[in-house]
Amino acid sequence: MANIDGTNERLILTVDEPEWVGGSNPVWSPDGKSVAVAIGTLSRNTLTGNNLSMTPTVISVADGTQTRIEPSRWVYLGRMAWFNDGSGLVFLAQDQQLSPPQIWQISYPESEARRITNDLNSYQFYNLTLTANDTSLIAVQGDPVSNIWIADVGQPGNERALTPRKNALEGSRGIAWTSDGRIVFDSNVGDGSGSIWVVRADGGEAVPLLNNKTSDTGPEISADGRAMVFGSLRNGGNQVWRADLDGSNQRQLTQAAGGVPGFSLSRDGGWVIFNPFTGGVYKISIDGGTATALVSKGSLCYPQQSADGTLVAYLFSDERTHRPRIRVVKFDDGTLVTTIDLPLTAASNANALFYRGWHWSNDGKAIVYVNTLGTVSNLWSQPIDGGAAKQITNFKADGILTFAFSPDGRKLALARGSTASDAVFISEEK
Repeated sequence: MANIDGTNERLILTVDEPEWVGGSNPVWSPDGKSVAVAIGTLSRNTLTGNNLSMTPTVISVADGTQTRIEPSRWVYLGRMAWFNDGSGLVFLAQDQQLSPPQIWQISYPESEARRITNDLNSYQFYNLTLTANDTSLIAVQGDPVSNIWIADVGQPGNERALTPRKNALEGSRGIAWTSDGRIVFDSNVGDGSGSIWVVRADGGEAVPLLNNKTSDTGPEISADGRAMVFGSLRNGGNQVWRADLDGSNQRQLTQAAGGVPGFSLSRDGGWVIFNPFTGGVYKISIDGGTATALVSKGSLCYPQQSADGTLVAYLFSDERTHRPRIRVVKFDDGTLVTTIDLPLTAASNANALFYRGWHWSNDGKAIVYVNTLGTVSNLWSQPIDGGAAKQITNFKADGILTFAFSPDGRKLALARGSTASDAVFISEEK
């Protein structure tokens, strides 16, 4: 905090990893003596049972004393606002990894929480305001949905839906092919905790592959079909787990402080390459063991190995221009090979570490990325030797959340969807 003219700047809060401070702004209490922020911990979540939770925390500006408002039952908290009499807070929160964010209130200091909304729509994390008399609020309500599609590479017009579009997010964190031509994806169907499903490429009904109610997302399949890796919140933070393709023999691979948002399998299935929340890029054997750093630090996203196994590429946001860029390094020692600029429309949320909107081409000669103009996404291919980018799909509607090439490179699986949003006015007794 500081005086309004910038003088007398002083630190009032520090948290040590693996704890973290939420992305929303701190909010002043009505008496000006405290601010409230959201703090995340690896303590046991009273709702999910997993070791990951966030809770509103009140900080004294006089001495930095923290009062954490329990219960710690939310996976993520967004914008907060105080009631004018200081009796509590209203805020946006998500109680499962892929569940729709809802509006909550909690009393202070009694810590009695209740949901204001309880519907199937989402509410945008950072849009919430109270009226001056606390009787009403305004938020932005959204309805994000996605389903699984398949397309023939190089043949626009042959795209077709494999799963029906319903009030659910399918493939929002990851989609992959098995060696026998099935498509594996994550879904928030049900309670929103995150589960992994599979559907045949020729259609049919999708069936659950992993449905542990442990927030499992982001499936990746080895080329030989022997193993699947995925992210799970079951032991605190989003760590990488592996399982056989039938869902058996599940075990944890990574132990990174705070968790792992981005990860992929090497082409030979021998390595998991990942970026922890604390920064950098690491590799670990598919059989477990000690992780080795390829890049020691930096907010880097979704590292992936090239087709021949010699290179690793990862996405990052340029600190000065905020332009999304791909950096290519050697797999053996992390030596820089080249850096590729992507258009600003290629990754509007490139700072979101869970982002998976790009891949190596199957031949390892290009980076294929999602490019979104307005609300419509298509895939473009950028040669790593610096040639001109080329559009490879021709969709006229909807966005692309994630995609994956089939093992032979002839087909694409895509999670496509849209979000309708409106400002909503909610009025009720406090």
